[in-house]
Amino acid sequence: MIKLPTEVNEYFPYACARPHQDDFITTINQAVNDRHSVLIEGSNGLGKTISALSACLPVAIKKNLKILYVARTHRQHDRVIEELRAVYKRRPVTGISIRGRNEMCLNVFAAKGAFDSKSLMEVCELLKPKADAPIMLT
Repeated sequence: MIKLPTEVNEYFPYACARPHQDDFITTINQAVNDRHSVLIEGSNGLGKTISALSACLPVAIKKNLKILYVARTHRQHDRVIEELRAVYKRRPVTGISIRGRNEMCLNVFAAKGAFDSKSLMEVCELLKPKADAPIMLT
């Protein structure tokens, strides 16, 4: 049986919690509500991503705040988006993942070029229109 704060139940998308996950969620939710910091270390498989999201989302929505979720790897960013999709099945939430230039470039040539970061930066610089150059419309 999940023992979560009432406001969190709407945002936790799974039928059951993993061991100690309810304590993790309750601690984060209480800290966010009290405007305190909290530092928690957890092993792989604890459910840290959904725990943090489901604990913070009700407070952020109630107070019209944004959540900035910073992660080191693209896989961690993907995991946050996956969990937001799971939450969305219960409550409408949105999120975006902002990645490095290599992942976000809209230019077809640059995006498919498989450049390293430095080369891509140089290509982008060449592709940008110069401010003093006339723009040719055809």
